[in-house]
Amino acid sequence: MVTYQELNDLRLGKLKEAVTDWQQMLDKLTKLSGEDAGGEINAADMAKKANGADWAGKNATVTKEFVT
Repeated sequence: MVTYQELNDLRLGKLKEAVTDWQQMLDKLTKLSGEDAGGEINAADMAKKANGADWAGKNATVTKEFVT
């Protein structure tokens, strides 16, 4: 069981930083998905660009499948 002293000594700065970082990532992913009104790029656009790209090299098929 957690004691009062452990709760009192608890430092939440790192947790707050992690929450902020994840919120920023969520905002970026939402923007990329086009789900918000201001989405600059959406999944269909990314797939179109990936399919139209000149993929070459050992990772070409892996990367293309991941993107599309």
